[in-house]
Amino acid sequence: MVGSDYTIFAVSFRHMITADEKFWSKQLAIGCTLAKFLDTNDLAVHELSKVEGGVDANFVLRKSDVTGEGLAFLKKQLDPWLKSLDRGVDVDDLRPLERRLKKFREANAAMK
Repeated sequence: MVGSDYTIFAVSFRHMITADEKFWSKQLAIGCTLAKFLDTNDLAVHELSKVEGGVDANFVLRKSDVTGEGLAFLKKQLDPWLKSLDRGVDVDDLRPLERRLKKFREANAAMK
């Protein structure tokens, strides 16, 4: 269905892969960082980090939660950012996401 809502990221889905506590903590941190980044950069349609108690095991980021720009950014940059975390980038550091967003916005401005 064209235009239907879908899940972009869910802490609980990623947790089901393993019961390893270290992995679980990292997935929760990813959800927190992602929500904070989207809120801070006006890429969310409502405050994600403060929705019903904040980011927890039930946190789900859906297409309907982000702006058009936010969705376009996540489509291009979410997987590369997640892979960078596997290589040791600090999950709590927003700067890598902010650098990616700056380049994304510059590229989009150049296309106009």
